Amino acid sequence: MKHCLLKVVAGAALVAATAGATAAQIAGVRPSKGEPKNEAPQTPQTSQSPASDAHRKVYELAVKYNDMAAAVNAVYYILAQNPDDLAWKDTLAGLYFSMQAFAPALQLSSEVLAKQPENRRMLELQAIAFQAVGDAKSSLEMYEKLHKLTRSLYHLYQIAVLQYGLKRVGECEATLEQIISAPEAQTETVSITAGTNARPIRQEVKLKAAALNVKGVLFKDKGDKAGAKKLFEEALKVEPEFELAKNNIDDLAKDDKK
Repeated sequence: MKHCLLKVVAGAALVAATAGATAAQIAGVRPSKGEPKNEAPQTPQTSQSPASDAHRKVYELAVKYNDMAAAVNAVYYILAQNPDDLAWKDTLAGLYFSMQAFAPALQLSSEVLAKQPENRRMLELQAIAFQAVGDAKSSLEMYEKLHKLTRSLYHLYQIAVLQYGLKRVGECEATLEQIISAPEAQTETVSITAGTNARPIRQEVKLKAAALNVKGVLFKDKGDKAGAKKLFEEALKVEPEFELAKNNIDDLAKDDKK
C-alpha cells in the first residue's frame, strides 16, 4: 500500500508540510491546479485602522527581501496600535503559516474566523495547517466549510482524501463519485506525488484520474482486486502517463504472484 495511501494526498495540503511552502501561502492565493501560486504577500488593503507608516514600510521591505521574521515583528507593532484589526491578523496568520509555525497561525486564523466565518483564505489556511499537524478531523471540517463556499472540485478531492484517511469509507466513495461524474473533472488538475521518498515524481493529473485512483485503492482495501485493477486502468485511460495508477497496477500484479 505504499503507493496508495499517503501519496494520494496532493496539492496545498502536501506542500504545506514541506519546506517549500513560503510566499505562496502568505499571499492567500487559492490553489490553481492543486498547487499554490508563488506570489509575494500583499499589504492589507481592507484594514480599517491606519498603521504606522514606518512599521508598514518595514513590513513591505521585509516582504520584498523575503525576511518573514522581520515582517512578523513589523505586523506586531501595527497590531499593538490596532489590536482589533482583522486584516493585519489575517496577514500575520499567513506569515506564521509560511514559516510552518502552525500553532500561532491556527490561533490567529481562529480569531479572524470568529468575526469572518466565510473568510476563504483563513478557512483554507486552517484546513492545510490542521492536516500538517496531523489533525485530519479538523482539517476535514475546514475543507467541508470551504467547499460549501467555493464548490471547488479541488477542495472536494481533499475532502475525499481525508475521508479515506479517517476510514469514512462510505462518505469517501460518495465524494469520489461526485468528482468522477463532474464534467470539469476531465480538465481540472491536481498535483500528485508518486515514486519513492528518495526519488519522488510530481505530476499534474486530471481530477477524474486522481479520483478513480483513490476509488481503486478503496476497492483494493475491500479485497476486490479485479475491481481495483479496472479502476486503475480507467484512471490511465483518462491520464495515460499517471505514474501512481501504474504503480498501483504493478502492486496488484506482485500480490497475485505471492
